[in-house]
Amino acid sequence: MPKRSSVGWFTRFPDLKPEVLAQLLGDDAARLVFKNWTGKGNEGLLSVKDWRDIQKIWDTLHTQWSDIRATHERLYGFKPRGVEAREISLSIGGKAITLPGGYYPAVYDPQLSKEVAGRNEKQDALARGEAMYAVPAARKGFTQGRANSGGGLPLMLSTGVVMSHLNDVTRFIELAETVRFADRVTQSPQWAQAYTAAFGKAQYDAIRPNLKNIVLEDRPPMDAFSIAAEKARAHLIPWGLGWNFKTALLQSTALFPAMNDLGAANVKRGVSALGIGRYALVKEIWENSPYMKSRASNIDQDLRQAVRGIDERTRQKAVKLLGAEVTWDKVVEAGMLPLLTVDMATSAAIWLAAYNKEMGSLMDGPAGKGGIDPSSEYHKAAVLAADMAVKAVNPDFNPSSRSAFLRDRGVVRLLNMFSSAVVLFAQRRAYNAQALKQAWHRAGKDKATRLSAVGSYARYEAYDFLLPAVAMGLLQSLAGGSDDPDKWAKNIGSAYLDAAAMRLPVAGGVISGLMTNETWRGMSTVFEQPVRMGQRLAGAVLKGSEEKMVGAMADALSFLTKIPVSRVVRSGMRGYDQWQRGEGTPLSLVMPSPGK
Repeated sequence: MPKRSSVGWFTRFPDLKPEVLAQLLGDDAARLVFKNWTGKGNEGLLSVKDWRDIQKIWDTLHTQWSDIRATHERLYGFKPRGVEAREISLSIGGKAITLPGGYYPAVYDPQLSKEVAGRNEKQDALARGEAMYAVPAARKGFTQGRANSGGGLPLMLSTGVVMSHLNDVTRFIELAETVRFADRVTQSPQWAQAYTAAFGKAQYDAIRPNLKNIVLEDRPPMDAFSIAAEKARAHLIPWGLGWNFKTALLQSTALFPAMNDLGAANVKRGVSALGIGRYALVKEIWENSPYMKSRASNIDQDLRQAVRGIDERTRQKAVKLLGAEVTWDKVVEAGMLPLLTVDMATSAAIWLAAYNKEMGSLMDGPAGKGGIDPSSEYHKAAVLAADMAVKAVNPDFNPSSRSAFLRDRGVVRLLNMFSSAVVLFAQRRAYNAQALKQAWHRAGKDKATRLSAVGSYARYEAYDFLLPAVAMGLLQSLAGGSDDPDKWAKNIGSAYLDAAAMRLPVAGGVISGLMTNETWRGMSTVFEQPVRMGQRLAGAVLKGSEEKMVGAMADALSFLTKIPVSRVVRSGMRGYDQWQRGEGTPLSLVMPSPGK
């Protein structure tokens, strides 16, 4: 608890009465603020266990204070002062308890104060990526907050304040000095000149925003709209990706960009080696690459959050199935197995290709022993190169991050449902476009060299967009069993437009749908699926259609429980019907043609 004088309850919070505080926290706690409060026998709403849990939060925050002060002194030359804890003695249920007290971050609510909203807007403007000339620095406002607790403005009462505070503190302690040093180095005129000459001014200008992003990660959303979107997102991921074989197969298209980066022959050798070594070889890769092992264990961070969103008592319930205990979260995670399996097979093949290519390059000849060679002096360098090769063709470290929702700021957080994948593809495209531009200027009037540069860019377009689209289009055509060349061409064209649409993250899906005569769905948002479910259920009720009502309720239950039973069953039935009509194949059971 802060000092009474620093809080200034009487002048700054006139609506806070001792009766209200006593009703909430008890007479003893109210007396710490209002000295003349005699009490009316209130013990407050909190139990002894609740107060001890609060003390644990105070203790957790206090353990970081010494590191905060030390880091602040190294950066700014002095140690920040902080409020001191006040001991609290309480009587609850006839039992007296004494707590050491502690510090809780004072964060003000921008929705209740224009002054706070304006202050936050200024901070957001400084944190924006476009402000590339602002020095990257970790947030340190919490150091001032400790000394100036209770500034008289409406306080944010959400428990998310603690997590946001811990996020800021951790980044300040661990990253503030490193990022400041890196910024000083990169701003050196000699370093900047050499880097710009090697990679171009655009790449150099991106350094400062990237450093800022390291220390200024977005705070957890506090407004009701963002919180509602996050809740919808938690259900969308298992609903949309669970047992989704088409999305799983999409992961395999990462082989084509890898062919552009590593060479088609190297990737083919990696695929061949994986086909021979199978799971034993994948396990060997995990033993040598912590990144690849973590990629397997972290199917998707958002999925983990979705599972944690299920009530703990429900998660712990287990049923016996064939002699094995199956819990709720295992059922939810099982839906991601197709995605994980294809991703690991694809990533392992790419990893092997990059590993052996790097070993051969470092040894200036054959790559030594077949497969992985931990005894080689070049092994660590080859593992690093292989890890980077996988990251370069599959978005970040989450296999299903092609569908990572709400990663961007502002309205794009609502509309862009594939932003992490878009960022990766945009980076690859910018890199190759910059390479083409530089090669073109270096060539001067040499037509042969210019033609070679254009050919290199065409190769990138083919491997990154054309070949993956052709592969997915052919797969869809094979699943549909169509022998009509026009339908094959349409499937391939549709797949290419879907790939190209990722370059236009907001409007891309709309443009792709219009050009391929697909069903108009407007701009996809995280609220689209639950809204459509509600519309179907309301329509079924109004029409009195029992069959549609049952189907709509099954969809809603599947969506809420995060187990997409109804979607999988409905897709299987549609695929079976297409197969029986001669308009599909057995593959239609898992990949039915749309709209039939």
